[in-house]
Amino acid sequence: MTDASADLARAVADTANGLFAQRVTQGLLEQAEGGAFARALWDEAAELGLAAAALPEELGGLGSLRAAGALLRPLGYHGVPLPLAEAVLGGWLAARAGLAVPQGVATLSPGTVALAGGRATGTLKNVPFGRFAETVVALGEEDGRLDVVLLPPGEQIERGTNLAGEPRDQLTYPGTPVIARAPLPLPFEQLKAAAAGLRAALMAGTLSRVLDLTVMYAKDRVQFGKPLGKFQAIQQQIAVLANHTAAGVMAAERAIASIEADDGPKMAAMAKIRVGEGASEGVRIAHQVHGAMGFTHEHTLHHFTRRLWAWRDENGSEAHWARWLGDQAIAGGADALWTLVGETV
Repeated sequence: MTDASADLARAVADTANGLFAQRVTQGLLEQAEGGAFARALWDEAAELGLAAAALPEELGGLGSLRAAGALLRPLGYHGVPLPLAEAVLGGWLAARAGLAVPQGVATLSPGTVALAGGRATGTLKNVPFGRFAETVVALGEEDGRLDVVLLPPGEQIERGTNLAGEPRDQLTYPGTPVIARAPLPLPFEQLKAAAAGLRAALMAGTLSRVLDLTVMYAKDRVQFGKPLGKFQAIQQQIAVLANHTAAGVMAAERAIASIEADDGPKMAAMAKIRVGEGASEGVRIAHQVHGAMGFTHEHTLHHFTRRLWAWRDENGSEAHWARWLGDQAIAGGADALWTLVGETV
């Protein structure tokens, strides 16, 4: 990334942080969890070009998925209840395939439909914000070939949510005409890893928010005549949480930096594993420090810890990516083992 591109990416991150710090309140998060869609926030983010961040520069984007990665940690930090990460990856994939960029609310499905000519048949499960999407970017299979397909809203929608209350819907297409299709422009495994890398970056941002909330609570909460943060045992716990957060942020940043390179899948796998492990321990520490207050609905902590719990399993769990890395090591043979280790540390 050139210096100019890096400066532009930082500007996008600053813009996102400024917008979401003002707009994403606890009230908005509760409304979203109750089933409302933050359309006004989506429109504002789209007007600022955030949904198009990974598109080529001639289409108003930053030119790469790597450059757009700067947007992801703010999304996670503020708990933005929108499919912006999915729209960024979906738009990038569509542009790479030579398709028209999806307009309006767009999302990306982790599933595949069967294609026959210009029609799609099948069910897409766990589609992020599927009920609100005007365009769904997915994969379609015909005669053993994978295509990128742009689909209209599902003709049948079965609503569902993940542990964080985010929409994860089932969309059914009974021979629905597709909007457009084109051959998948990259290996399927690379696309899966890119989605995992983006999820890791979101989680890193959320873990940073959990750390900030915990530090603030430890400073403000007084027990036995002094702030919680003055107790050595609490300080030690927060230090462990800070270490997990720093490690997760670094792993996610490295994954985003190489997301379009040959070693991108390995970096994404490592990031998803590291951030997932850090989230597990970090959430435990945050709730211990907050005590009973952290478990109440009125406190904001649960909006972020439940996202971390839910996102650990999305786009591949730690176990999934650990097995994948193990398979890569075995496939490379003994001579390539240390090269693989060197690439991933």
